[in-house]
Amino acid sequence: MPNHSETPSAQIDALISLMGDPDPHVWPPVEKQLLKLGGETQDSLWKAAEGGDSSLVRMRARGVLAKIHAEALTDSFRNWVDPGRPEHDLEEGWFLLTKLEYPGLDEGVYRQKLDEMAADLDPLLRGARDLDALKVFQRYIHFEKEFRGNVQGYHEAENSYINDLLDRRLGIPISLSSLYLLISRRVGLPFEGISAPGHFLLRYRRDGAGMDPVYIDPFHGGRNLSRSECAAFLHSMGQVVGRELDTPVNNCHILARMCRNLAGIYGSSGPAQKAERLIAWIDILGSAGPSDA
Repeated sequence: MPNHSETPSAQIDALISLMGDPDPHVWPPVEKQLLKLGGETQDSLWKAAEGGDSSLVRMRARGVLAKIHAEALTDSFRNWVDPGRPEHDLEEGWFLLTKLEYPGLDEGVYRQKLDEMAADLDPLLRGARDLDALKVFQRYIHFEKEFRGNVQGYHEAENSYINDLLDRRLGIPISLSSLYLLISRRVGLPFEGISAPGHFLLRYRRDGAGMDPVYIDPFHGGRNLSRSECAAFLHSMGQVVGRELDTPVNNCHILARMCRNLAGIYGSSGPAQKAERLIAWIDILGSAGPSDA
């Protein structure tokens, strides 16, 4: 093992030189030390990952880089969850979650897509109010942009990542509902997340005092439902409905539910490391919502 009195650069070089050692007792302490050094090692690790002199070196370098990236993201996620923050921005949190799977994601590309959709909607919504505005919004999302529920591939992890949702225009109830929330925030429509058991929904607040809200199911083409119709739909799925339909949830709850969905997918089909990381994020959030979309 490297001498700890060495300069960081010399220590990193010594650790990198040991990455190809086939002795199974050598690698664990080397990896541990590389992870401890963290960001200082990244330039050397990238060189080893791309041009290492053996497949073992390249594989190990990529593995350490992935762990360093995940730890840095987890630190950012802790900052996002911090109760002292004035706001837990759903868009920011969703991008952090997506970067666990796509480390090199260019957020700007996808934020621009959301901005462009809002810019398309602005003139369409001009002068529209209440249910008319809702119809314009839904028509744009589901007919013009063709976002829809992924019935055939319901349990694909890609349904839960913001870049995949925007690229494929396929999602599950919570990801399609979150798309509504991100765009409606830009255009000023009053949607709220409803964490119904087994099937995430939205609620749309009406303009008039005392008017019953409309519930929306983005997974099924944005269909509108009354509260009693929502309850009947959920009962038909075998779900027990409590006060969830009357209680909008915050963004931490939405992220916790997304993490639970993905942890369930990776827990059953692998890789296990991804499931473990997501479970750790759920623990950081400290809020447990019902899982399964």
